[in-house]
This record gives sequence, structure tokens and C-alpha cells, in this order.
Amino acid sequence: MAKRQVIGKKGQGMSPAKEGDTLDRENYVPYYINMISNKLSRGSSRIYIRKFGIGVIEWRILGFLKREGTRTANDLCLTLAIDKSAASRAIHVMQVEGLIAVDPIDRRQRSLSLTKRGISLHDQILPIARERERILLSSLNDGERKELLRLLRKLREGIAAVNEYEP
Repeated sequence: MAKRQVIGKKGQGMSPAKEGDTLDRENYVPYYINMISNKLSRGSSRIYIRKFGIGVIEWRILGFLKREGTRTANDLCLTLAIDKSAASRAIHVMQVEGLIAVDPIDRRQRSLSLTKRGISLHDQILPIARERERILLSSLNDGERKELLRLLRKLREGIAAVNEYEP
């Protein structure tokens, strides 16, 4: 059994909330991460659905398969942090639309790959995704962009420890 990383003692530094206590959204990092992610996803979905008939989950799958080649649905879910049921629905729709090919590996696993139509759709959406990112980051200089990515990667490394925390 793997050892769990302990971050302080259980309950250490925690005091009960007092009546009237609230989170200060302006200084609460998870608020910003969730709010930015949700707004970006909704904006992307709105554009991609209107112009291409797919949502942001399908776009993420297209991008994953274009970069990684043939992979399993499990690989996709783990890498992209997509819920298995949402991924399954998206994969089914994308297969019906002729965007991905699904080949059985065994009874429980299937390999996924882009079709020519899927590659073409990816290549149409990619410039839009890059421009949205450019606009988002336009208020940052090169050093700030690099620092932001460094900090986001560092936060990503800590997700497992956060998710292990149980008060």
C-alpha cells in the first residue's frame, strides 16, 4: 500500500467557523480557477457549437487525439480530467458524426483515433482556440505568461494532495 503524504496534522490550524464568516472570493484561489475555467468553457462551447456543431468536451478530445494519436478512452479521461460518462457520450456522438474511429482492444477497452474528418475539424478550430488564448493572455508580458504557466503546473502537481484531504 502506498504511503499517503501527510500535510500537517488532521485539524491543525483549523478553527470552527464563526457565525457570519464567509469566504472572501477576491482572495480565494479556487474561486478564480473555477470561475475562469467555467467562463472560458462556456464561451468556447458557444462558438464551437454555433460554428462547428461540437462542444468544448469534443474539442478537447479532438485536440488530445490529434496530439497523442491512437489512445484509449481511459487515457483520455485521465489526461483531460473528463468524467467517464461525459467522455462516453462525447465519444459516441463523435463516432456517429465520423470524427473518430473506435476499435475494440478487448471487452473493456477501445482504441480511439481521429478520422480524416476529425483531423480537418481540429485544424479548423485550432486557430480560433489559439486566438482566444492570445486575447486572454494579452494583458500579460512574456515573463508573466511563463510565470503563470509555471505556477499553474505547480498547482496541478498538488491536486492529488488536496483531493486526499478529508477533515
